Amino acid sequence: MWGLWGDGQALWAATGPSGGQSGAAAPLGDDGAGRLALDAANAAPRGLWSDGDTMWVSDAREDLLFAYHRRTGARQPSLDIDLHSDNAAPRGIWGGGGAMWVVDTRAAALFAYDRLTGDPTGAYALAAPNRNPQDLWSDGTTIWVTDNVDDRVYAYTHPRPPDPNNSGGFRRAALGRTVALELAARLAAAGNTSPRGIWSDGIDLRVWDSADRAAYTHPLPPRIVSRLTTIAINGTPLAGFAPHTTQYTTTRPAAPTTVAATPANPAATIAIEPPDADGDPANGHQTPAGTQQITIAVTSQDKTRTTAYRITLAPPPPNTADIELRDQLIADQEHLLNAYRCLHNTDTGAVPGGCTGNQPAQPPKTPAPPPPNPTPHDIELRDQLIADQENLLNTYRCQHNTDTHLTPDGCANGQPRPSPN
Repeated sequence: MWGLWGDGQALWAATGPSGGQSGAAAPLGDDGAGRLALDAANAAPRGLWSDGDTMWVSDAREDLLFAYHRRTGARQPSLDIDLHSDNAAPRGIWGGGGAMWVVDTRAAALFAYDRLTGDPTGAYALAAPNRNPQDLWSDGTTIWVTDNVDDRVYAYTHPRPPDPNNSGGFRRAALGRTVALELAARLAAAGNTSPRGIWSDGIDLRVWDSADRAAYTHPLPPRIVSRLTTIAINGTPLAGFAPHTTQYTTTRPAAPTTVAATPANPAATIAIEPPDADGDPANGHQTPAGTQQITIAVTSQDKTRTTAYRITLAPPPPNTADIELRDQLIADQEHLLNAYRCLHNTDTGAVPGGCTGNQPAQPPKTPAPPPPNPTPHDIELRDQLIADQENLLNTYRCQHNTDTHLTPDGCANGQPRPSPN
């Protein structure tokens, strides 16, 4: 098995063709149900990484990162990344900050690519002893690189990839080591002596051992951990939460919304935006009514890194009562429009059944039953119709000097006065 990547539920690795089956990317221990079959040309997979929608897989024999739809397994060749000519022996890959990073065992270097365009942006030499790099993971501040000959996990300061619009081309540099964050004695003590794949949720490093075919867990130093272990909205755990996942969407609860978050390291600092609405920490951090997004920034104990979790609060899905309320208002406003038409002998051709004695000949219309599963589009259509009806009602009021006190901004020259907003 090669590479390592986690989706918050399971660790994934890549394997080559075997027993008549194609190569695959699949969760460890998977019985085949979650298996993502690889392209026939992707027969020597060496690394994998996903942004949740697309999975990229490297290949030792191809100068290409193959792209697949993570859930269906369909190839996405438009998202493939062509590798630099010096990146001829690709192994592990990792994406972040708009870049794709590929470690190369022959060049003993880390190559960077613009993930949107696929353009190579730089090559970064590894430390001299790290001559057989296999995989990498980064928290955006430090990059950890495995080496299964030196039996070590090296740590480097994460370089900032050059801006392809301003840098003037491909950059070459050497990575600076961060020895204090390297794993060597810890691997040996655990028996993790053939490190190959590596991944982390930002709290624990998971290192795949190619000799005993197992994933070992090595906690990161607490002082550098800037992750949460839980988020709760109004006391309910946030659905689908995982420490390494930072973007969420949930239904907006009834105001006030109380937010609670627990850092993996209690000594980390948490800042929540918007600020506490009532300023009273005794009743929790409350956000103002109508809040659309909550940001929770976690800064590590040593202040070297910050992770921002963003929660979008979406309006609750519409229900049949929302439709019934709008349909009744539409029926009432339509009847009032017809009453104005008959009273002032205006647009009477639009009145169903015509007029009798300056009144609509037919009674108000009874709304039809609402759809069983209303959608936001159903709400949008009704809200637009209500607004159009209201505009026409105000026009009639101003033209015929009737009920003008109901026109929000009054009338001017027989027409509704434009709203200042």
